[in-house]
Amino acid sequence: RGSLWLGTFDGGLVRYRGGQFVRIGAQQGLSNDTVLALIERKDGSLWLGTRGGGINHWSGDRFSQLRQRDGLAHDVVNAL
Repeated sequence: RGSLWLGTFDGGLVRYRGGQFVRIGAQQGLSNDTVLALIERKDGSLWLGTRGGGINHWSGDRFSQLRQRDGLAHDVVNAL
């Protein structure tokens, strides 16, 4: 809580909090570093739509993914 979340084009997910920017990307398990859509739940978890990596769920310490092979119509997700 108290964070501003930014989805970027080829820069992954960025959290701004306390005057600092922290990048969260492929090294942390994000399936694609282009984040096209982003929504935060009341519990603080995030759902991310990516370019080619499907939907990612960030629980605060790790990512899980849903992709076309899991039943999505496409791996590019522009809106949530």
